[in-house]
Amino acid sequence: MAGAGDKGCGCVNVASKPLPPPVAAPVCRPRPPGMGAGCGGASAPTIISKNTSSVINNSAVVGVFPAGYGFVVLTAIGSVMLVTWKAIKVGQARQEHKIPYPALYSPDNMTFNCIQRAHQNTMENLPQFLCLLLIGGMEMPYFCTLGGIIWIMGRIAYARGYYTGDPRKRSRGAFGILGMLMLLAATTKFAFRHLRG
Repeated sequence: MAGAGDKGCGCVNVASKPLPPPVAAPVCRPRPPGMGAGCGGASAPTIISKNTSSVINNSAVVGVFPAGYGFVVLTAIGSVMLVTWKAIKVGQARQEHKIPYPALYSPDNMTFNCIQRAHQNTMENLPQFLCLLLIGGMEMPYFCTLGGIIWIMGRIAYARGYYTGDPRKRSRGAFGILGMLMLLAATTKFAFRHLRG
């Protein structure tokens, strides 16, 4: 029980006053380049409240790739369509020339062997093509798109020459090597730029 002297002590009963609700701490997130200063200076991030609805901003992802890289990806998709077309041609030739699975080549049917070889040779070159296209495209996207298209057109001409049954006519697609050299040049440029730092 409090005495008479307790009234003048200046004490405050804290339990009698409700505490204010907690304030959500702000979260600092980096701002995209060119958006001005963030919190604390030009290099500081912007403040976004935790209570703010989360919005997925794909500019951070797109910013990793150079402008025009979408054309590089479309060119890669084109190469997948190329080998799919050639696989279909092999399947049709198997039915036409009665070449059963799992035989890869025929011992006596040159026409089928040419069709099969056109597909196999493209598959053998596809990993190198995609590697150079996707990496070189980071350095020179439009240049590599053009190089990729040249390579794909070369492989089409190569196949059509082979499909005649005369292996010598596959040389019609020899110009496709120009596209591969373009991709190699762009990828080499990319490598040396990053080595220099």
